[in-house]
Amino acid sequence: MASVCDHTLGLSLVELCLREAEWATHWAGRSTPAEELARTVRAGTVNMLALSAAASSTDALSLRRQAQQLGETCRAAGVELVLGGSGAWPDAPPHGRRFHALEAFAGWARQLAGEGPAGA
Repeated sequence: MASVCDHTLGLSLVELCLREAEWATHWAGRSTPAEELARTVRAGTVNMLALSAAASSTDALSLRRQAQQLGETCRAAGVELVLGGSGAWPDAPPHGRRFHALEAFAGWARQLAGEGPAGA
């Protein structure tokens, strides 16, 4: 998991949801550069990349670019991309899912965990 902005509370809650669904998690830290995240995805060691942006993240163009770049990398690697938080993420990213509520995310994570091996 990684944070686009200083928004660690949301990612901490996402991590709890994933652990409850029996996913293994790896905390990449806050403000992790997109290229470092892309390298991790391309290495084939993750099944999901979760990004969070706080409400103060209002640069929609920058967030859309990050979602597009990491979305393309995730799609090529068969990795789920999750965008969360109240930041200005695109509502319908070309790849991945945008979640506005933890309850919906937690249900989705449990469903995915039931479909096969889990890991994050």
